Amino acid sequence: MKRLLIIVALFALVFVPFMAQAETIHNTLTGEIDAPKLIGLKQLSPDLYLGVAAQKDVAKNLFFDNFDSIEDDQSYAFYAKVTYYGCWINCPKK
Repeated sequence: MKRLLIIVALFALVFVPFMAQAETIHNTLTGEIDAPKLIGLKQLSPDLYLGVAAQKDVAKNLFFDNFDSIEDDQSYAFYAKVTYYGCWINCPKK
């Protein structure tokens, strides 16, 4: 746990100053649908599942004067994914 905190602290020390120097900061409102357990892959492992995710950007620059809604026919993303629900490190004993 201490190592994880050290890694997060170092990440913050390295990247936060660069982000603070950025001239323009943009934000985006995104809607997402996630279905991680559509098909079970029991033949390979009882903890593997095949799923999908879909994502659509709705608006950008929400709190700025140049607020911009995104066109209906732009900025879609679809993903097929494999999800594992098992344990590899520090697992509880059964």
